[in-house]
Amino acid sequence: MVFSIISKIEVALRVRLVEALLIHGEPLVLQDSSIFKEKKRYWQNMATVASEIARSNDVFIKHNFDNHDGEVPVWAAVEVLSFGTLSKIIKNLKTGTGSSYSILASNYQYRSKKGNLVKPSQKMLASWIQGVSVLRNMCAHNSRIYNRTIHTTPEILDVDKITPPPAHNGLYQILLAMKYLRSSDEEWTVFVNAFDKLIQNNNGVVSFVAMNLPADWKEHLSV
Repeated sequence: MVFSIISKIEVALRVRLVEALLIHGEPLVLQDSSIFKEKKRYWQNMATVASEIARSNDVFIKHNFDNHDGEVPVWAAVEVLSFGTLSKIIKNLKTGTGSSYSILASNYQYRSKKGNLVKPSQKMLASWIQGVSVLRNMCAHNSRIYNRTIHTTPEILDVDKITPPPAHNGLYQILLAMKYLRSSDEEWTVFVNAFDKLIQNNNGVVSFVAMNLPADWKEHLSV
């Protein structure tokens, strides 16, 4: 259940990132250092990008190696990059009106305390991606996610914070990051209802404390 919704979040993020990068009209846009802020970090990230592309056995990567002199367009490159690498690329994009980051972030706007739609900062968006990435890897390796400290700290919106704060991050904090990164309201609502049903079917066995869930968790996770 959790891995399935994360997969949808991941696909949506990759598509949205490619669309945002293609405003520059260049299939090899990842090779353009001018759209990134810190050049040293850019080259560090590109070394990781090159390594992950080189490790790929996907047919579409081999096609570009064999037929396009090894030049891999952004839509193919993003397909094989890890969530962590995507997070680093996003965090280093230049910002400002009309920038790739601004276009990407517009997909993840949230309501401020004043009720205005606000785009997340790069630090905030990257923290959400990192949090979901950690949970994704735990699910992929069949690791337990119940009653467990999850060593990542996604930035949580003030309206969703628990008072007093928990001693450690658990499933609740990552579920919020997943909500913020949701692929669509409809898909997320289906997941929340299924998660709620799972808890109800195991009433008396499942502990809210073990997942860091507040009593009104569904209100926070609903859209």
